[in-house]
Amino acid sequence: MKYSAKIIGTGMYVPKRIITNKYLEKFIDTSDKWIQEKTGIKKRRVSEKGELGSDLSAKSAVEAIKNADLMPEDIELIILATTYPDMTTPATAAIVQKKIGAKNAAIFDIRNGCQGFLTGLITASKFISDSTYKNALIIGTTQHAKLFELTGWKDRTKAVFFGDGSGAVVLKRCETNKGILTIDMGNEKDKSHLINLPFGGMASFENPNAFEDPILGKPMEGKEVFNFATTNVPVSIKKTLEKIGKKLEDLDFIILHQANINIIKHIMNSLNLPMEKTYVNINKYANMAEASIPVALHEAIQAEKIKSGDLVALTGFGVGMGWATVVIKWG
Repeated sequence: MKYSAKIIGTGMYVPKRIITNKYLEKFIDTSDKWIQEKTGIKKRRVSEKGELGSDLSAKSAVEAIKNADLMPEDIELIILATTYPDMTTPATAAIVQKKIGAKNAAIFDIRNGCQGFLTGLITASKFISDSTYKNALIIGTTQHAKLFELTGWKDRTKAVFFGDGSGAVVLKRCETNKGILTIDMGNEKDKSHLINLPFGGMASFENPNAFEDPILGKPMEGKEVFNFATTNVPVSIKKTLEKIGKKLEDLDFIILHQANINIIKHIMNSLNLPMEKTYVNINKYANMAEASIPVALHEAIQAEKIKSGDLVALTGFGVGMGWATVVIKWG
């Protein structure tokens, strides 16, 4: 029998340490005014030394499980989306599993950048829809800012944009006309080089001189990324709605990846939807990559922006020039 999957609990965690734009002026040829105008970012959270992705993940996971009225041992599957695993192997999801006591869960990691959380959400929904599992924990975690601090805040094209954090959701089996209704995933070919972090990959060991920086990679092409996101995201959202016979005006709320306030505004304008139908927290957290969507979703729910019966779209986009959209009948 086929089922659908719905979100029954959300959670988040951000490090306590706050780094402002003013602070970054000491290290980078930039200004608080420029960063706010170009991105909407005022500050970001940065992990402490010794604070690993598994620590952030465990804290957001515990809150999501609690809000789902479950116990850690009830969780059957853990998927962790992160660009910064604690180590190459084992999967950081296994480390999180131990930290939270989810002894009965199968686990794996996903590395798909800013759309990684939604990749995990979509993957988990398929395991639930075919009855392999009754529930799943999906976590999105990033430590982008910590990387840039450890390397001296030297990459002006990337360092100011990112923050650390973790968000998590619990999915549970439900009737097919509820929960996740439809999805869309895609990738622009020949553009994966526009955002890259080569360190840790075999190519970076074999030929580190192939990159402008063996750790931080090439400078980020901001204009290209802006054009990519504002072109593909509206199309993806429309495509998912068409699959279920809905129109843009039927959407009650949208959670967009918090990459840049100007990208968010451009996308909402392209969809002819008011900013009141989305949620923005990039000003206080910056771009949290994999954590961006689950954290924004959690805060929007806490602020009662999303209610039972709402039609909600979640859209992530970024690394690899890819995107993912999920449309959910909430509640």
